[in-house]
Formats: sequence, structure tokens, C-alpha cells
Amino acid sequence: MFAVWTLGAHAVVAAGGSLRTLVALYAIALVAGGFGLRGIRRRGALGPAPPPAGVEPPARGAGLEAGLWAIAALCALYALFAHRVDASDAFAVNLAVAAVDRPELPLLAVDTLHGRGDLPIFLPEFRLHSLELGYAALAWIFGVQPIAVCHFAGAALGAGALPLAHAALLRWLAPRHWIALVIALIAVIWFVLLSRPKLTSVATSAARGIAGKNKTWGPRYR
Repeated sequence: MFAVWTLGAHAVVAAGGSLRTLVALYAIALVAGGFGLRGIRRRGALGPAPPPAGVEPPARGAGLEAGLWAIAALCALYALFAHRVDASDAFAVNLAVAAVDRPELPLLAVDTLHGRGDLPIFLPEFRLHSLELGYAALAWIFGVQPIAVCHFAGAALGAGALPLAHAALLRWLAPRHWIALVIALIAVIWFVLLSRPKLTSVATSAARGIAGKNKTWGPRYR
């Protein structure tokens, strides 16, 4: 669903469309996709794939699942209560605020952080941002402050999803010990986040994910 949102955001930004246009386009895409998936399911094309032959199934149990969700809750709470001042985060919130303030204007067309409408956006690649436009859309639809959406829907949920996403992979890479590896991974990332907050590496990208900044692994460049 987010991939559809991203493609729609790129198309609307390139065409000079507004937040209202983007929300309408996404609603149409969801309706069309819903009807398409309904037809595919009727033909039985969608369904859980059986595990490959010879592959050990991952360990399961109520205790393991409870532990995983507890780790996710701790990451979400950390994102809510551990604050670090970052200029790039302020700019990201401003993108959402500007879109909500004037939902009829073209998205990501001009600089909005410094209160001048005669300057282009700070860097051209910022026109490729779609997550902040998602925050703006949620704030505009539900009538809440964009910064609240950024913190609760973005940071907290993003941080909570980090161990869940890695658990989905580790269940098959280490079927018997996946929960231990999830705990070890989060512990290492947490250590990196607390001890080396400006380390430019893949580890820092995942560490900032605990704070809800990044949702995927990837190197960060400054």
C-alpha cells in the first residue's frame, strides 16, 4: 500500500498537483486495487506458500510471540520518550505542516521552512519524499496536528515494526533461535544508537529506526 502511495506521490509532485489531488488519486487506486485483489482471490491465486522442502519450520509458541511483541512495544516506547534534536527531522515535519496548511498548492514545489515562497525546495531530491506527504494526508483527513502524526504514526509505529520485520526474516534464517537473534540485534542497535549517534553506517540506519527515523536498512550519508 505504501508503494502505491509513493508512486502516486511522485506522479502528483511531478505534475504540480496538490495534497487534495494526491489523496483523491490514492483513494481511487485503493478502490481499483481492492476490486483487482478480489478477483484474484476468487481464482485462488493468492494464498500462503508452503515452506520449501527440507526447510525446518520456525519455532512457534505463545511465549515467543509475546516476547516479540514486548520487544516491539519497548522500541515504540523508546521512540516516544527518547528525543534527539535533529535539523533534518525538523525539516521533515515542516514538509507535512506546509502541505496541510495549504492543501490546494503544489506539493514540494518551493521552500517552506524559511517562510519564503520565491525559493525552490532546499534540495531537488527532497521532491522524492513521500512519507512526509503521508503524514500530511493523515493529519489533513483526521484534523490532527502533523507533528502528532509524525511522532505517533511515524516514529512509534515505525520503531515497533523494526523487530517485527527482522523477526519475519530470522524465523527462516535461524528457525530454532530466531527470538534470541532478534533480542541480540535490537541490543546491538540500541548500543550503537546510545554510544555513537552520528556514526555513518548501516548500523546507525537501523539504530535510528528504533527512534522511528528510518524504516529500512541502508547506509546514511552526511
